[in-house]
Amino acid sequence: MRIVVVGAGIGGLAAALGLGAAGHQVEVYERGDRLRTEGNGVILWPGATGILDALGIRVAELGPAMHRGELLTSDGSLLVWTDMREVSARYGQDTLLVSRGRVVEVLGAALPAGTVRFGRRCTEVRHRADGATVVFSDGTEVDADVVIGADGYRSAVRSRTLGDAPRFTGVATWHGTGPLRSDLAGGHTVRTYFGRIGICAVHPVGDGLLHWAFEGPWSPGDEAEGRAAGPQLPRLRDWFGGWAPEVTGLLDQVTEEDVHVFPHTLHRVPRRWGQGAVTLMGDAAHAIPPRAGMGANQALEDAWVLAGALRDVREPRLADAALRAYESARVRRVRRVRNGAAWMSRSNNMLLMLRALRVAVPMNRLAHASVAGGSNYLNSHRPKPVTTSS
Repeated sequence: MRIVVVGAGIGGLAAALGLGAAGHQVEVYERGDRLRTEGNGVILWPGATGILDALGIRVAELGPAMHRGELLTSDGSLLVWTDMREVSARYGQDTLLVSRGRVVEVLGAALPAGTVRFGRRCTEVRHRADGATVVFSDGTEVDADVVIGADGYRSAVRSRTLGDAPRFTGVATWHGTGPLRSDLAGGHTVRTYFGRIGICAVHPVGDGLLHWAFEGPWSPGDEAEGRAAGPQLPRLRDWFGGWAPEVTGLLDQVTEEDVHVFPHTLHRVPRRWGQGAVTLMGDAAHAIPPRAGMGANQALEDAWVLAGALRDVREPRLADAALRAYESARVRRVRRVRNGAAWMSRSNNMLLMLRALRVAVPMNRLAHASVAGGSNYLNSHRPKPVTTSS
């Protein structure tokens, strides 16, 4: 079948790789003029690294393994810790600390030359009895047996298929990645500081680079997504300047040019994400705030389930059933992750109550539940193949 993927992020590229390996003709259309290889650091949990490994990606080269996670108060007192080596060992896959751009770069390089077409912004999707047509801003049209919207939380495919938009949560992340001086830069630890105003998260991504992120209040209209407009460091120093020495040390090294802002959004997650020959994946289907550390992981889970659902489908008339089976297989786990992310956004004060215990709490059991609960891959959960007799 001819399958068109709109969007060349982690999910779209992984889906294209899996669907191409199944013998489909896959084309990826990206609105930018190149792959977006910049961006923040991400944590790839064992389900995601297992999926990338199954796609033929050499995951060990993406970034360092995560050995430990720590949650601390704003003054640096340890509240909670997790031994991620023990968690990862249960599933036979490492948890990795990587640059989002590095994952995009590697996935893009694994696709056949010419798979990704640049400078093509989707403006419309037309449903047909035997497929769908994607219309681009330059007036060109592409007919496909299947269309996959992987075009982010502002998805044009979603708006023209489900007719809704994400909801801003009132929180944003100011983040960046660079060669900053820190005891974490060459290590294997993720450290997150909690205070009443927000959080500061720090972890390595390999090659001596450190990802840092500050989370705090945000209102629509404050800034646009991407590079922040106007000075941002005074705001961050006002909010986080009295925190632990490592946090203030980061603020001393960061420049205005380093700061990017990302407003948090949440999507409603309906039982069906598409109709006919059209479906959604990743942030287009279920935007999740970054505090959950699950955005890239859920996009890869979508790609794995979707490729499995369409693996043996060779007749366009069967695509509808296969796409709805994919959505049905994913929706429960996605809702669980989404609800967990929404709770985390309100959890600062509850976590800070752990100070009364005066001893750090191990959280391996909760980490296991979180890692496995959102993963179809780790639970070997794919829909049954759709066949002619289905």
